[in-house]
Amino acid sequence: MGKIPSGRLMTAGILDLFLSGTIASMLGNLLPDRYTKYRLSPKQNGEIASIQASDLTSAPKTPGPLTHNKGKKTDFLVGLILIGLSALGLPNYGWRMVAACTSLQEPGGGIIAIRAVPVPPPHGGNAPPQIERNVESVHDDPQQIANFEDLILKENFQEVDALLRSYVAAHPRSWKAYYFLGYVQLRQHRITDSIKALAKSLELNINNPEAHKLLGKGLSMIGRYDLATREFEQALRLDPSLAEVHYNLGKVYSIQDDFHRARKEFEKAIRLNPSYMEAYNALGVAIEALGDNAAAFEDYQAALRINEERHGKFVAPYINLSGYYNRRSELDVAVEYAKKALEMNPKSDLAYFQIAKAYRAKEDWNGAAKALENAIAIKPSSSQYYYILGITYHRLGKVKESEQALEGFRKLEKQTADLENQRREARRATFGLELRPDE
Repeated sequence: MGKIPSGRLMTAGILDLFLSGTIASMLGNLLPDRYTKYRLSPKQNGEIASIQASDLTSAPKTPGPLTHNKGKKTDFLVGLILIGLSALGLPNYGWRMVAACTSLQEPGGGIIAIRAVPVPPPHGGNAPPQIERNVESVHDDPQQIANFEDLILKENFQEVDALLRSYVAAHPRSWKAYYFLGYVQLRQHRITDSIKALAKSLELNINNPEAHKLLGKGLSMIGRYDLATREFEQALRLDPSLAEVHYNLGKVYSIQDDFHRARKEFEKAIRLNPSYMEAYNALGVAIEALGDNAAAFEDYQAALRINEERHGKFVAPYINLSGYYNRRSELDVAVEYAKKALEMNPKSDLAYFQIAKAYRAKEDWNGAAKALENAIAIKPSSSQYYYILGITYHRLGKVKESEQALEGFRKLEKQTADLENQRREARRATFGLELRPDE
């Protein structure tokens, strides 16, 4: 019989069993009725992350005793975790984690998962460096990771995309590679692929705020604002100093017309980053929606000044100032700001739309029609452009063109309604709920 390992060697062996999935197989046999999938995930800061069931969302986080723990099999699992944590010098952290583990139950009392809730070590510092090194070295090739970072900085996205996909095939537990892959795919507007890669990265390392941030961005792009909000909140829980996350969360609130909460998030972003140009512009939108036009004007101007200092091409404050002056019937100034936006970005449909609004107010129907035609050429999916163009053609006596534009409006509106129906059906199929159109 070989010598029995002890101390840190035994700890490494136990953690290896967790990471390799060996204990997953053991638990599948021990608790077949309860444990269908779980994994012990290494966090970025080296702490033990969680043991996850397929779905933890139905488990209320309320204290209570373990149930359905026949033969103390759950205690056996928790004991293994404790052995590893104690040998690594984190006994107090381990016991606090176990207290959290006993709090996840089904409403009927049956345990559905054991989860190690992240709790900082009692001394308030970071996890011991030997865990961090283990996380980095076991799953990654430092040279290849550095190469990926270099290619990403150079924005060679197609090249690094292929390399990363090959890398994760060979290193399926590299949370960092999946994070890079999600970032690269998001930059290439491959939203679905990006969401999958980032979800995998977070499965392996739930404690990476940047991955939560990027996943939130992707989810907001496909209209899943509820899930996007959750990811942004998780990112801020892990790192409250991320100004960009406050900004993105504010945008999600703005899209849903929750301008009070949006305003708070944009203000937090600006406090963290006083030169946050995009946040000033977004704050102006939120404040204007709340009726404070003077403050909104100042925020638009702040965004504009920062853009000009940087010699940038951020057109949003110019378009918003154009809209601001249109609403005040200062039409020439509105057109001037919209034309400045077009100088920076000739493909801005919103700038043409503001010009069209100004010309309509002046009853310059030819000018309005031309601006709307340009807007539609840039963004043919906007139904409101067709509607206003139809009305404008009618004013010009172009009956046939008016009917064609209004037919385009009706088709786009029907397509939008059909997509909403499809989304509701998908939700019903997923959650077993009958959703009304207004839900």
